[in-house]
Amino acid sequence: MAKMTPTTQAICLLAAAICCSLPFAVSFTINPSVDFFLRFSTRPFEAQTRPKSVTHWAMTEDAILETAADLLRDYPNPSTEPSSTQQINQLLSLESRLNTHKLLSAYYCSGGDPEGMCSLPAYRIRRLVFAHESVIEAVRDANDDVDYDGVLGRTAAAHFDAEQFEDGQMRLNALRSLAAESIRNTRYPQARMYVGQLFHTLQDFYSHSNWIERGETEPYSVLGQPGVEIPPEMIAPPDLRTCNDCSRAEETPPNDLGFETATYFYNCNSSINVIDSVNRNYLTSGYSDGGVDMSGVKILKPEGKCSHGGAFDTTSDSPATGGINKDSEAFGVSPHAVLHTQAAAVATRASAQILKDIRSDVDDDTKFAAFLNLEIPDSVPSSEVTGITYVVDVTEGLELLRPEILASLAGVKEQLRDFEQSPAVQYILVPFGGAGEVFSTQDIDEFSSAIRGLSVSEDDDCPDPSIGALIQAVQASEPGSSIFLFTSAPPSDASQIPVLEALISEKSVKIFPIVTSVCSGKKKRSAHDHHSQFKREAEVNFYHIIAVYSGGQVFSIADPSDIGGLSSLITFSAIEANTVLFQSSGSPSSEFIFPIDETVRKVTVSVNGNAIPTTLEPLEGGEVSPEVSLESSSTYIAAIDVANSSYFGEWELNVSSPGSVMASAASDLGFRYVLVQLDSNSALGVSRSTGNPVAGFPTLLTVTVQGDTEGITVERIAFLDTNGNTILMFELPSVIPIGNTYNVFNFPLPPSTFQLQITGVNALGNQVSRISTAGTQPSTVDIRLGPGTANSIPILPGEEGNITFVLTNFGATANITIQVTTTDLDSDAFNYTVSPQLVLVSTLQSVGVTVTVNSLSSDSPTEGPAVGFIVIASADDDIHGERSDFLAFDVLLEEDDAPSRSTMQSLSVTLTTVLLLLGFSMHF
Repeated sequence: MAKMTPTTQAICLLAAAICCSLPFAVSFTINPSVDFFLRFSTRPFEAQTRPKSVTHWAMTEDAILETAADLLRDYPNPSTEPSSTQQINQLLSLESRLNTHKLLSAYYCSGGDPEGMCSLPAYRIRRLVFAHESVIEAVRDANDDVDYDGVLGRTAAAHFDAEQFEDGQMRLNALRSLAAESIRNTRYPQARMYVGQLFHTLQDFYSHSNWIERGETEPYSVLGQPGVEIPPEMIAPPDLRTCNDCSRAEETPPNDLGFETATYFYNCNSSINVIDSVNRNYLTSGYSDGGVDMSGVKILKPEGKCSHGGAFDTTSDSPATGGINKDSEAFGVSPHAVLHTQAAAVATRASAQILKDIRSDVDDDTKFAAFLNLEIPDSVPSSEVTGITYVVDVTEGLELLRPEILASLAGVKEQLRDFEQSPAVQYILVPFGGAGEVFSTQDIDEFSSAIRGLSVSEDDDCPDPSIGALIQAVQASEPGSSIFLFTSAPPSDASQIPVLEALISEKSVKIFPIVTSVCSGKKKRSAHDHHSQFKREAEVNFYHIIAVYSGGQVFSIADPSDIGGLSSLITFSAIEANTVLFQSSGSPSSEFIFPIDETVRKVTVSVNGNAIPTTLEPLEGGEVSPEVSLESSSTYIAAIDVANSSYFGEWELNVSSPGSVMASAASDLGFRYVLVQLDSNSALGVSRSTGNPVAGFPTLLTVTVQGDTEGITVERIAFLDTNGNTILMFELPSVIPIGNTYNVFNFPLPPSTFQLQITGVNALGNQVSRISTAGTQPSTVDIRLGPGTANSIPILPGEEGNITFVLTNFGATANITIQVTTTDLDSDAFNYTVSPQLVLVSTLQSVGVTVTVNSLSSDSPTEGPAVGFIVIASADDDIHGERSDFLAFDVLLEEDDAPSRSTMQSLSVTLTTVLLLLGFSMHF
């Protein structure tokens, strides 16, 4: 990768993707397919200069929230005053946009005040808020992917382009059917993907067709209705001229991007001409570069037809000149920009209505609520079950550790009694280093008994296969669980760390390795991978890598009795913690400062190493102080229960010497980020990173602030290394957020593990800071879905299916191992193989990878989640993740006559034909 220099075209592609709403068309050469990106600006790139433009993201969020509000109003909460229905109605009547925090506060709290009388404790409302926002994110990502996908991005029917109304309607009906079927079968991730794709196509209808120009002010009731077609006589005949030429305006340099060339845009306010001699108002839509029909055949724009239009649509220069899209308020992107707001409003109403139609199709509100991660009577959203997993080394040191491990559980049990409405906890035990099976229960006493019953293994070798045990633990655990590893040995199987990291990322678990005196009393043997050194610092470093990547923390324990004192950290991490205020894993500094703002409810400060704090107190002094639960020679745990305004402001932590430090928090405010990078398979030339992003690639960053965002302004975004030091810093004084989203673009992604930090101010002018809960490790190995390949395989009982990937090496020539694993432990319904398993890949070389999955079941399930798989590619010299990547996919066991199977096939295009006709080839 170091040899690659970003081309001007690549840089401009990213710049265009973000600044696409600037009111001009630039004259430099760029991939014309970027035009597909300029559709309602799926990601709010035009917000940099056009804050009023409404995006796919905003429409999707508004439609989901309106549907969620309808669902909650149908199940009134009797504990609020005034009623939850009245409070939600009042929210919907306000001019300001609804968000999840406001909606759930109105449903659960009298007066809509989360600080007042609520029918659920604050931690449960907080979990529900972020769980529902994760649904919105998933649907928005799927909406994005229609533009990113190498086939769908070019397929005109997926965007209602080129007058492909019949196929567009077929697509909407198929996606609606798939979404409803998936919800009925409790396949909620797949349902969210289908809804996101459906939304994109539906929303594009109102921007890309002349529905709004016809004078329509309401959604077209025919769209997405099963068994109903758009009347053929309503669609403009192929030989009918549908647009007039537009006038062209010119701007003089320099323009807002700094180009020293003249720029121009089309003003097409009066371009539509679809009334024929007998005064019938036909339906039409714009043509653009590179669009294909459902068979993969390229669609050429006939003379006199409308163009999609915009800066990078070259068809806009041929008769009829200009275009009709309403994607943005910027004329350089949207020749009919004056109708943008009206089109977006109708598209939002249409999206909400079709989601409500899907609810009716499902005819089971308990399942529909689970799909939205909401709680109604008899439903259990995913946020309501958390997980605590203990991974225990059962070799010689177990007898010494067992009493302390049990003491930690006794502390957890005691702390859970303090919770109003104690949460459901799934306890998992994974023994390793000897005999023993994975044990699962929701009864903490049964969990303690299982630990008491562990047998001590006679194997006293060191190191031990702890990474394999952690892989089992992640597979067995609930998403979002906290996993605690108790061991006195380094891993013998560190080469499996890339597999573990892939699972960590997919299931969003946090891992806390608790390491006692390394190999004390054990026989040291050579490890079965690349490392056989047993210096304590090097041995613990493997666990440090895992902890940082997952958002956990390593505890190197000198005195085993400290383990019992970790119970407050265990409980807080599993039940309440949802963000990080500060983190360092070995900074030479001994003074750390972090702010506590008005959205923070509780903070736990944990320090390990030779780093016992001397002080933890408000920077400006005061009467408040933390509650210390553990203070020993190696470990310090203290809680700050934010009871009143005296706790707000900056806090100072002083330690005697460097060590591992974390300030985790329970807060109503968090954030999420997405990285977008170059991708030659994408219709846009860029795509969202789904595994480890590519180190050094030109990158676009999108940050969305979540939760209680009222009055929050982000001023800086920073990339931090594992010691908390700044790698990259971006000041954002000129960035205008759209909603709560901020963008930074065209920067090379750093090669080392990083965490993202946002800092800013709230409405009171007080400082706000958050750090991402997990690390990101850029890589020089990249694995992606093959062109036109879906990330799920429907398989009939007893049959097999294949899914293809493309593996590319941006680093030095290396042998790369490809592995496949399941995301859950009990996934024995399939056999699976990968080919090749080991391949020598040169620098910048791409190779194909095929995963074959065989169904071992002869039964046809009526419902149940898909089985998650992950394919992992790692160079043979990789331990830290710098040369590995992964990608998740799903396998769905279908009934013999399952409609989803035939529907998926009907939505497919002939990939080979598409690529040949487009002149498309794999190159980077």
